[in-house]
Amino acid sequence: MEDKNIKNKYAYPEDLSMAEVAAAEMSLPWNAHVLDLKEAEQLLLQCAPVVADLNSVKASVAMTMLSACKMAARDNLSVVLSGLGSEEAFAGYQRHVRACGAGDVATRRDRTLGLAQMWHRDLQRDWAVARLAKVEIRYPFLDADLLAIALNLPSGEFLGRSRPRGPAGAGAEAEACADGGKGALRAVARSLGAPQRVSERRKRAAQYGSRIYNALKILSNEAGKQQEDSRYHQANYVMSVPGASHSPIALLHTSGYHSIQVYCLLRSWRCQIACIIPPSDQDSDYAAAKAFAASLQLPLLRCAVRCSEGYEMAGLMEFQIEAAACGHVCDLDLWGSFAAACDAVSLRAMAPEWGSCPSNQSSMRRIVHDGTALQLTKFPLSSWLGHTISSPEEADAVLDALQTICGPDATDDTDAGYVDCDFVSSPFLPCGVRDVRDKSVALVSALLQQKRLCFQSHVHGLFQVLV
Repeated sequence: MEDKNIKNKYAYPEDLSMAEVAAAEMSLPWNAHVLDLKEAEQLLLQCAPVVADLNSVKASVAMTMLSACKMAARDNLSVVLSGLGSEEAFAGYQRHVRACGAGDVATRRDRTLGLAQMWHRDLQRDWAVARLAKVEIRYPFLDADLLAIALNLPSGEFLGRSRPRGPAGAGAEAEACADGGKGALRAVARSLGAPQRVSERRKRAAQYGSRIYNALKILSNEAGKQQEDSRYHQANYVMSVPGASHSPIALLHTSGYHSIQVYCLLRSWRCQIACIIPPSDQDSDYAAAKAFAASLQLPLLRCAVRCSEGYEMAGLMEFQIEAAACGHVCDLDLWGSFAAACDAVSLRAMAPEWGSCPSNQSSMRRIVHDGTALQLTKFPLSSWLGHTISSPEEADAVLDALQTICGPDATDDTDAGYVDCDFVSSPFLPCGVRDVRDKSVALVSALLQQKRLCFQSHVHGLFQVLV
């Protein structure tokens, strides 16, 4: 069993503890296999050549699946069942909380878009590693009849038990409980007599519950020491494995900072960006995309995207790409239109930041690391414009101020329209978009903390203090 006193990176995998308990309570046999770092490295070497568009997360999931499939093969089993699909079918991801709050139509559309992305994101990877182990993998939750029922369930069926997140009275929305949502599926499990610790278990991705991701991190750290490079990341290690590769990607550049964030994220994965897709809704947005492409010495798509009329992707064919990425974060209409346009020309649609940040957390926290700094160009209070954000604490201060001014449900996602930024510096950009001004978010944030006023009754006083 897991030693609760173990706090280091070699702690006993949570999935083994839970599997043993679940098997005992259901009177089922179970087998376990604990890997060492050498075996984990061999799994990566086998997965890299067969998994498309490899990154550190995909690699760690593939390594976990390959190890499990090999165990099945050693036990002379030819079929492995996977629970993949349950998250999309029964709203198990954090991003589904926001969709459920928007109603049944939004929830169904969000889950449908997620299911459409599963082939390249998940299924190709799993089938490839299952073939290496000479077993067949099947997905009961992707059964057509089951999906037809799940996709038509009302959104209220998915959140199950809920608890408020954030301080009481701050207006924090009720989000999915720590069990990870999927309320309807958990209710079925309980009705069938599943042990409570199984039906109520907190969501835990396979690569984390198995600690394979930790093994990959240790291997990459060791490789970094050999390279004598303090900035050597897991992406460097994964992409250094023979056979690892990425398809060329086009990037949609809109006015929001998330477009540049996605560029930096893709570059951190060591992806090749083939061209920039500009919008044509406003001349300023087109000019910004053109300048961004020029700064990176990347070609600009000749036919601009008409965001207001739907996306047009036909001009991408000349770049011989296989995928297009966008920075959409929470707007279902924009993301759905982009995905449909890509599908029309047989391109894979990517929205790496879609639903990645909980609504009660600053989305800028994910950006300001590895030397990245932002500068506010849009904010409800003009006194904040031009201030730099270079730490998670400063990103939190911006969100805190925004929610004080605009209400507790306001977010700093660019899709929401309250906030926008320029990139001042980033290791993945050739130079800063603009010079750093001598203004710090921390200074204004300190003033805000001193003059903390309730939004509902004192917003006018707040404007007098900070503007």
